[in-house]
Amino acid sequence: MVAAVIWTFVALLVAASVLVVAGVAEGRDGASGVGVRAYLDDVRAGLRTWRATRSKDHAGRPAPQAQPVDTSIDDFFAATEVEDPAYVAVEDITETLALARERAARGVSRITRR
Repeated sequence: MVAAVIWTFVALLVAASVLVVAGVAEGRDGASGVGVRAYLDDVRAGLRTWRATRSKDHAGRPAPQAQPVDTSIDDFFAATEVEDPAYVAVEDITETLALARERAARGVSRITRR
């Protein structure tokens, strides 16, 4: 359990460092702020904006409730049925798998002969 927590912390630390490096690298184009401090200021400003809009959206309004729909799975599939051809044809898959099987068999036979 401890190992999982440590690796999670390491992953979060690496992700944060990647974001900092990306922000610093982006600032090299002559943007308003350059450096880690400017990047962290941008992150704080973004969080402030996000919190303000979130608190404004949830201020005293109940969340909209979806109306339940009583339908069977057969009716659902019948209503969403399309006449277009399938994205992948079965013939294409079988031909590709047959070619891959033949190539794999040839490769294995070459390896075993040596």
